[in-house]
Amino acid sequence: MQVFSDVLDNLIESVVRDSVRLAAHRNSSRVETKDMAFVLDHYHQIVVPGFNAQVPKRVHLDPEGGDRKRGKTVMRRPPPRREDEA
Repeated sequence: MQVFSDVLDNLIESVVRDSVRLAAHRNSSRVETKDMAFVLDHYHQIVVPGFNAQVPKRVHLDPEGGDRKRGKTVMRRPPPRREDEA
């Protein structure tokens, strides 16, 4: 029973600590439910039903072609020929 209590205490301490850091990152002096929901979901994969502070997950998609943002196309150079192949 003591082990379970220790694990739960560590979980609570880490969630509170990370929630405070997240609130400070938002330049807020308050920890809000969305901070705790994000920490629980992102770091511990715990979703609490009824928490109502779901943070939308962003999906990063790489642009096609690698350098598409800059409007440039990048052509790969063929490998240099060795003298044995000529």
